[in-house]
Amino acid sequence: MPKTKDDKSLTLTPQQNRFALLYSQGELNATECARLAGYKSPSAQGSRLLTHEGIRRVVESHQKNLIEASGWTESRVIKELAEVHRLALADQAWTPAINALKQIGDWLGMAHRPSTSHVKVDVAFEDLLSRALDVTPGPVRLSQDSRTGGESDFDSDVAGSA
Repeated sequence: MPKTKDDKSLTLTPQQNRFALLYSQGELNATECARLAGYKSPSAQGSRLLTHEGIRRVVESHQKNLIEASGWTESRVIKELAEVHRLALADQAWTPAINALKQIGDWLGMAHRPSTSHVKVDVAFEDLLSRALDVTPGPVRLSQDSRTGGESDFDSDVAGSA
């Protein structure tokens, strides 16, 4: 069977394969992986290499194998985070409890779901602000020095309106 253009674009050179394996370990950034793989311009080539479909497939496959070899599964991660959350609540350690919940939500993809509750609160608050009266007092004018105990224009205005 003849190779198609797609087959050729997925075939990696030894240098590209080395880059992909280094990057899939997750310890180095693309520039460092390109440098260790022997590229002459690693800062320019590192990010470009990540757009190569064949490299992306090798990275994903290798990362999947590393995860499977570690014994950690999605289910186990969620159970462990739920236990961290439960223990944090029992200790009244609110920040770790919230962080554990956030991690569970991120893991399950809940963080990317659109939420409208904050929009409703913002709109209600803006509406409240627009209806609020300006209760800031204006400048107070005194006709006499207040240290002398004399009556001021303010005092007489208040007394006259009572």
